[in-house]
Amino acid sequence: MLNETSTVQDLLDEIQVAKEKLIKQKKIKKIRNLPDISDKEELFKIPKNWKWMRLGEVIQIINGDRGKNYPSKKELKETGNIPFISALNIKNNTISNEHLLYVDKERYDVLRSGKLSKGDIVLCIRGSLGKNGRYPYECGAIASSLVIIRSYLNVDGIYRYISLYLNSILFQKELSKYDNGTAQPNLGAKDLALFAVPVPPLSEQQRLVARIESLFAKLDAAKAKVQAVLDAHETRKAALLHEAIAGNLIGAGEKELKPLSEIVDLIRIGPFGSALHKEDYIQGGIPVVNPQHIVNQVICPDSRKSISESKADSLAVYKMCVNDIIIGRRGEMGRTAPVGEDEAGWLCGTGCMLLRLKKEYDAKFYSLVIASQKSKQYLETHAVGSTMKNLNEKIIRNLPVPVYSYAEQQEIVAVLDRLLGREEEVRQSAESVLAAIDSMKQSILARAFRGELGA
Repeated sequence: MLNETSTVQDLLDEIQVAKEKLIKQKKIKKIRNLPDISDKEELFKIPKNWKWMRLGEVIQIINGDRGKNYPSKKELKETGNIPFISALNIKNNTISNEHLLYVDKERYDVLRSGKLSKGDIVLCIRGSLGKNGRYPYECGAIASSLVIIRSYLNVDGIYRYISLYLNSILFQKELSKYDNGTAQPNLGAKDLALFAVPVPPLSEQQRLVARIESLFAKLDAAKAKVQAVLDAHETRKAALLHEAIAGNLIGAGEKELKPLSEIVDLIRIGPFGSALHKEDYIQGGIPVVNPQHIVNQVICPDSRKSISESKADSLAVYKMCVNDIIIGRRGEMGRTAPVGEDEAGWLCGTGCMLLRLKKEYDAKFYSLVIASQKSKQYLETHAVGSTMKNLNEKIIRNLPVPVYSYAEQQEIVAVLDRLLGREEEVRQSAESVLAAIDSMKQSILARAFRGELGA
């Protein structure tokens, strides 16, 4: 029986006894001996009463069933009693109900491996390497992109210690060796078993876990307060934009709403597919702007989505000019950006619409108007199409907008820029604090795994 005076060898002996019992009960196969850890593999010095071990020597690593019994997509259901866990369900070190699918008992019963028990750790070994979470349900099964991490000893402290290890820089460095730079980096369970982990006596594991969780709780409380500031960022921006458009930032008062058609000389939908083909696109030519290239009132072109000068000239009527507004006409409503000197001559793409304002109207101001919550609601209500919402020229023409003098437009934009600049500083500061908290957590873990974390 392990107690406070038990050594790390006592822990390893208990694990070995548990392994042999499971083998005798035919619950696991006989485990091959793993190679000893060389001096080079010992990443740093640890206390004398600790020991470097292979991960596969201290915990079970269980693959999912990848044979003929693996459930097909059509066998997975949106409701049921036995969850079928994929990488999509692992969020924030736990299992999310979002997008959760289920497998029926008949299919579950024939699975030869990959069956979950409550308290298991689920780890992604393909795609999002290292993403992991503690399993909260009584039973379940895993997709082929995952493995199950299960302790040989039913001791919660071991699970929590290993969970901290799996979320440390130490583990991430080991994982990085298997990130091949592809969209689907992967490693095998056999590779994972060879990872080096510092193992203290059980009592020390329990002390470290308690200390780390206490420190993390304080950091998480601070993080929650900062996150609340960050979460309110978009709300505050929307409120500022509303006040600006209402004229309240300059004391002008709200103006009469008129259809957008009264302040524009031109509304033009981008070229249809017959005018622009896949083979027309080149690298590093004249950018073609579609909705995905409009981000936070800024045009962010994709160099791969560009055309030659000669092709652009043949589509000259779709070229953007200074003080135009480009607006996404499908998908997310309210995606707009003013066209400046740098973007002049670029092409309005098929998924966008080009608005050419009369000279007494400012593109930056009216781009903000179209992006406002009130305008987005109007566009979402009037958009057409069932699969994907679309805007047409008639909808845009009838969009109600306030009409200010040119001087008022510029004054509102200037005041709004200052206020939004301050808001952006707050956002950046909050993100810096969140990053610092995450860094502090990793520093705590690094000290813990070196045996340097005091009481």
